Amino acid sequence: MKKRILSLVLATCMVIPTVACTGNTEPTTSQVSGNVAVDEAPDMDATAAAVESGEIVDGKFVETRKITVPINPSRIMALADGRLVVNSLGNYADQPSVLSIIDPSTDQIQTINIPVSGFDIYNNAAYTYSYDWSTFQHSMIKVDLNTLTQTPILQDKIALFGSIYGIAINPVNGDIYICDAQNYQSNGDVYCFSSNGQQRFKQETTVGPNKVVFVR
Repeated sequence: MKKRILSLVLATCMVIPTVACTGNTEPTTSQVSGNVAVDEAPDMDATAAAVESGEIVDGKFVETRKITVPINPSRIMALADGRLVVNSLGNYADQPSVLSIIDPSTDQIQTINIPVSGFDIYNNAAYTYSYDWSTFQHSMIKVDLNTLTQTPILQDKIALFGSIYGIAINPVNGDIYICDAQNYQSNGDVYCFSSNGQQRFKQETTVGPNKVVFVR
C-alpha cells in the first residue's frame, strides 16, 4: 500500500497549540481532557508535526523522527497514555480511509479498517463519522481504543443529516455534537445529542459548519 510519511509531534508535560496539517498556525480545535488535535488538511502530501518539550533548540521545535502511516493523514489526537490516534483519508479511489493507533514508544501502528472522515475522542473511545461521496451515505462508529470494539452510534438519527462535516464530544458530559453542512451552499446546522442518543437541540449556523469548541 502506498503510504505517506507523518512527522510526529510528541508532547511531553505540555500542551501544544493545534495547527492544520498544511502549516496554518491558526488554532482550529479545542484542547480538552488532555487531548491534542492537529486538524484536517486537504493536501494528500501534507504532514503533521510535533516535538517533545525537551527537544527545543534555539527557541524552536525540532523534528525528532517520522513514522509512516496510510496515505493522506488528516487528524491527530493524543490519548492520556501517550498513544496517538490518526485518521488517514486514503486516495479517494482504491485506497479507503482508515483509523490508526500509534504507540510512540515503539512506533507500532494498529490500523482499524473502518471509513473515517473525521473523529473526536472521549473516555478512550474514538467517535468517528464517514461520508461516502459515491453513495451519499453516512456511517458513524464508536471505537473503544483499548479493546478495538466497534459500536454504531446515532443510527436512528443519520437520516437527519445532509452532509456531516464535523464531530465533537463535550469533555464534561459526553454530549455528541454533529456539524451538518447540508449542501455546502446554504446555511448548515449543529446538532447536540446526549451520550445515549437523545437530541438536545439543533442550531442553525452559517455555511459549512465544521468545528465545535468548548470554552471553560
